[in-house]
Amino acid sequence: MRKFTLFIFLLILNFGMHAQHFKFGSNFRLDVPLKSEMPNAQILGGWDLHFGYSPFARLPLYFEYEATWSGGATRSYDQLFLFNEEYGVIADVTYANKFNRSMLSAKYFLNHMYKPVRPYAAVQIGVGKHKTRMRAIDPLDDEDPSLQSTTTFKDFSGLFGGEVGIEVDFQQFFKDVEEPGHKFNFSLNYLSSFKNFQYTDVRQMTHAPGYNEDYLWGDGAPDNQEPPHPYAWVSSESIYEQKIARVYETKLAYWSVRLGYSFHF
Repeated sequence: MRKFTLFIFLLILNFGMHAQHFKFGSNFRLDVPLKSEMPNAQILGGWDLHFGYSPFARLPLYFEYEATWSGGATRSYDQLFLFNEEYGVIADVTYANKFNRSMLSAKYFLNHMYKPVRPYAAVQIGVGKHKTRMRAIDPLDDEDPSLQSTTTFKDFSGLFGGEVGIEVDFQQFFKDVEEPGHKFNFSLNYLSSFKNFQYTDVRQMTHAPGYNEDYLWGDGAPDNQEPPHPYAWVSSESIYEQKIARVYETKLAYWSVRLGYSFHF
């Protein structure tokens, strides 16, 4: 998604040299799950980048691409970790839930760009990915610790949603400007999924079945090592003290509050 986001940014920047109907910006956001749909999900915090273009001279309609990175609960353990075939140590291992998405939207402003306050509404469609990340740091190497970062669980789903908000141009409250550009945004979003969405909760992790502190995982472990459904492995193979986390499967439903900045050019 990073490469695609960079491609979209460079494409818009190139066209922006020859047009005056582009906008780009960033928002800080707080995503709150709808408990009736996602009773075990946690609040997420993150940020987004958005790029937009209006092909119309008089119609205040923008088509936008938005990339969002957000995260929720984290949990850390001191675990026996094997950094390579010969070197193992008790390391600080952190698990974290992430939820990233890419969205396309059509945003309509209720008045033209020279008004200091511009209400708007938008419809959105895109794709989202939930993942659980594992990070381990070598405590014996403070200057350049060996770091292992692994995606241990992920799921994708198509998304749709809507947004209402206002865009405020503070320049126009203090002086006349012929080409207003700097804007502040505040908006409310609703986001849902086309199908059920699987996600883990790292707050409720436990030892994998068969784990015993008297032996390393794999040395004398029982033959039946598969965790019962609906649990998922969240540890790297390099961790001897294996962990599993509960997997939930529901429709995705978030209310989001966003506050940020955009520039029109």
